[in-house]
Amino acid sequence: MKYTVFYSRESEKYLRRLTPTSLKRILSRIEKLAENPFEADNNIVKLVETESSFRLRIGDIRVIYYVDIKKRSIYINKIAPRGSAYSS
Repeated sequence: MKYTVFYSRESEKYLRRLTPTSLKRILSRIEKLAENPFEADNNIVKLVETESSFRLRIGDIRVIYYVDIKKRSIYINKIAPRGSAYSS
């Protein structure tokens, strides 16, 4: 059973600015993430000092997300280039 994906306003805004090619690439990886948010070959790293926040790497883009296992939901907090993805 797939996880439901929710996007923050900031991440939706970032996606709207992308080229169609980049958008397709990112959304296909997020779709794969929804099938299994913990899959090792999906280039996922658990963020330090967090309970259930992770980072998905897609080239130079980072997707910061939180997983709620009980609700089977993924909350995408931020999508940004590598340099600015980790700042608040």
